[in-house]
Amino acid sequence: MKQILLMLCLVIGFLSVNSQSVGRLWTVLDDTTLSMKALSLALGGMHIIRPANDSIVTIIDFTLPSTQERLWIIDVKNHRILLKTYVAHGRNTGENWAMRFSNEPNSLMSSPGFYLTGKIYYGKHGYSLTLQGLEPGINDKAMDRRIVVHGAWYVGRQFIKKYGRLGRSYGCPAVPEDISRQVIDLIKDGCLLFIFTDDSSYLSKSGIIKQLTGAAYQSFF
Repeated sequence: MKQILLMLCLVIGFLSVNSQSVGRLWTVLDDTTLSMKALSLALGGMHIIRPANDSIVTIIDFTLPSTQERLWIIDVKNHRILLKTYVAHGRNTGENWAMRFSNEPNSLMSSPGFYLTGKIYYGKHGYSLTLQGLEPGINDKAMDRRIVVHGAWYVGRQFIKKYGRLGRSYGCPAVPEDISRQVIDLIKDGCLLFIFTDDSSYLSKSGIIKQLTGAAYQSFF
């Protein structure tokens, strides 16, 4: 409980808003599967990065298995979850759990960290959304690797029912085909997307996380 309160106080500081408004946000987003740590870091990252669209943040929590809905699109200003759904990780990142990460081309792994969403285009996966990785050495090769948001037939309940996990991508955060357009339209054009993992190599290397993890944060990590 003390750790949660500490994180909440830090978020208040980062966002420069009053405790009442932050309290409302946490209340409305009362989802036991949404990590408070992930949400706090995403909000802190939004304050540091200052994306063009500062109303929407997307959180992907790769500490959860692929069989759980682990992508949230959150309207920060109106204090509500716009959408929650499944999302795939990279083929070489793991089976049901995301265990390994890479920034390298042809690794077929996911890359954690902070991204900005870009423009819509039509590619081999149809309606897709470019992503710009913001973290050097962690996800900054996303454009070269063609890491994008797209729909995939292997993401959804039917695949889970048959195989016990989602299918896996080449590193892209692929979402269910039937709602991929909705997802993309909600987060296009300069929104922040945060892929969270508690992998120690990411947390120790991320310059953005280091800015958020000052002396007061150390006990939480």
